[in-house]
Amino acid sequence: MKRSLGALLLCACLLLTGCAGVTLNFTGASPFRNIRDGATISAVDDDVDYFFEANGARVSAGVMRGKETRFVSRGDDMNEHTRLPIGRVTEMFTGLLVSNFEVNRWLTPDKNVSDWIRTPCGVPQNDGHELTVRELACNVAGLGDVDDLGRGYFTYGMMYDQLADAPFSAPAGEEHHESDMGYALLSECLRQSYNMYANYVNLVSNQVIGKMDLQNSGFSRFDALASCDGYISTAYDLMKVAGYCGGMLENDKALTDTVQGALAEQWTDGETTLTLAFDVRDWDGHKVYFKTAQTDGGDAFLAFMPDLGVAVTCLADSPCGITSLGFALLDDIAYPLGMATHIE
Repeated sequence: MKRSLGALLLCACLLLTGCAGVTLNFTGASPFRNIRDGATISAVDDDVDYFFEANGARVSAGVMRGKETRFVSRGDDMNEHTRLPIGRVTEMFTGLLVSNFEVNRWLTPDKNVSDWIRTPCGVPQNDGHELTVRELACNVAGLGDVDDLGRGYFTYGMMYDQLADAPFSAPAGEEHHESDMGYALLSECLRQSYNMYANYVNLVSNQVIGKMDLQNSGFSRFDALASCDGYISTAYDLMKVAGYCGGMLENDKALTDTVQGALAEQWTDGETTLTLAFDVRDWDGHKVYFKTAQTDGGDAFLAFMPDLGVAVTCLADSPCGITSLGFALLDDIAYPLGMATHIE
């Protein structure tokens, strides 16, 4: 009887692991409990259904209130453990690493990038202004786009070559402009400030990602552009990130200090507000911290509201404007807590 039961369990595992796009992990206890509020369940399911029917993209979404969570997926072989690229949402890990470095006094965001680079002459100045770590992390250094970065392997040597003629779209600190070149330079600065021979991907993995126990995620590229577009994750693992950053999940003091430092407001022009790791939106007197990105291979969204203890994550397998679904779900989970107005 025991041998038959063991064979059945083995077959079941083989069948499950054969599902396309699904990464299974059986180690560790789940930090989440299931939401039991019927009205919230119905609202969340309806919004995901509407989005799926309107766009046709496979989608996996999750909402969190406290530690209570609900995951909803639509499409063949899609669930909260399906791994998809998250594009520039990867930047949040880099921003958290900057804060981690500040906590450990390895470097501070106000420091000039050239102070931490072995070849400071390779760092351009924006109209005589020395670029700072904060300006790179918040994408307000003024560095423009470089057309020929491409999707191939991009080394730090190539970055220095292109920095020599890098365009500036605006004076540093005046406008928010996402620059792959700026983030490549930021990752080089972090790498060298820790150790000239350090590996950027290993730094992020050891100092941030490992502490959040993101077991079904990982880097898909290991070059100079990994800091802004090189990570594959799941709705389940992104919910862990939102839970730790929003304070719904507890962790050690080092990670707590890192998150608090990253959430402190770092730059605003009066309309757009950015932290080291997230964008910020005001809603009815509360702050929504979020990150969103669209790539050819998918769409990703993460948001949380620390003072209400709520969070949302969404992933899709094609570009489909998933931000609209993300904020609708955030509305579903936050509005019952007494919010006066809905997110617009």
